[in-house]
Amino acid sequence: MKLTDKVLRAAKELFILHGYERVSMDDIAKAANKSRSSIYNHFKNKKEIFELIAKLEFEKSLDDSLIDTGTDRSLADNLYHFYLGQTKGVKEIALIYKSIVSEMKVNSDLFVHLNQLDVCREFDIVQSFIQNAMDKKEILPQDDEELHFLTDVIVSSLRNMQLEMILYKEIKNLEQKLRWLTVILTKGLQ
Repeated sequence: MKLTDKVLRAAKELFILHGYERVSMDDIAKAANKSRSSIYNHFKNKKEIFELIAKLEFEKSLDDSLIDTGTDRSLADNLYHFYLGQTKGVKEIALIYKSIVSEMKVNSDLFVHLNQLDVCREFDIVQSFIQNAMDKKEILPQDDEELHFLTDVIVSSLRNMQLEMILYKEIKNLEQKLRWLTVILTKGLQ
């Protein structure tokens, strides 16, 4: 196993157990059975290790969210299935990293940074759903500026619902409310 993989695995276990704030580079080095200097040859600091772990987790969640989407589905269905998968994936990540979610509530820098992970890829995915719907003439054509604005609105709306759920409370009847929201967001485009 490569050193970076070993370090990431050890750090991930420590972050799950203790949260971000209570884990040091020393702890990571000990758990990975590596010297601190060898870890610093690959990573600048603990934040860089954590960011890579978080990025990998969110990328996997995005990939898993695409399973029930496709060009044969409507825009509302694609958005619904994508964000349902995203919400379930992010919820699982939040359960695994409970202590980090607690830290996010008081550490706005950590919260902002995690919120921005993979937002560009998410934007591209949603934009491809909209483009597919325009190609199928399911919705009215949009110029590039309108397409960009529309994608921003949809990503912001559905992403904020996820964040609200993770940080503050469980949303009752999530699937029903997500369906309702995706229909509202797409209905006026027809």
